Formats: sequence, C-alpha cells, structure tokens
Amino acid sequence: MQSETSDKWQSVSKDYIAGEMRPAHKHSRAQLLYACEGIMLATTRQGRRIIAPYQALWIPAGIEHTITF
Repeated sequence: MQSETSDKWQSVSKDYIAGEMRPAHKHSRAQLLYACEGIMLATTRQGRRIIAPYQALWIPAGIEHTITF
C-alpha cells in the first residue's frame, strides 16, 4: 500500500484480491474511489454502484459504505 498526505487530502493506493470485501465503514473526509483495473462494487444505504476501470465514485464524508473487489 502506498500513501501520501497533505493538510487537505490523502492519497492511498492498494491492490485487492478479487472477491475481497471491506466491511461497512465511513471516513471523516470525503473519498474519491477510483478503479485503475478490475471492478469494484460500492454499497451504501442509498444504493449500489459499480466502478469499472478508469471510473471513480465520490463518497461524501460520514457515509457508511462497503466495497467489494
């Protein structure tokens, strides 16, 4: 995992195994979830979104979500 941080933003890059799932969680800052390759499924109380390669999803701060890779 690679990470970079400033006063206003944080960048994290990590590879996940297909089928791996991050359990429900939320962040104190907004999150821009970007797929370099593969597909992710983001789930919130409001619905589900598929993030395909070269697409991104904005998740506002405080929104509980799960991610399946």
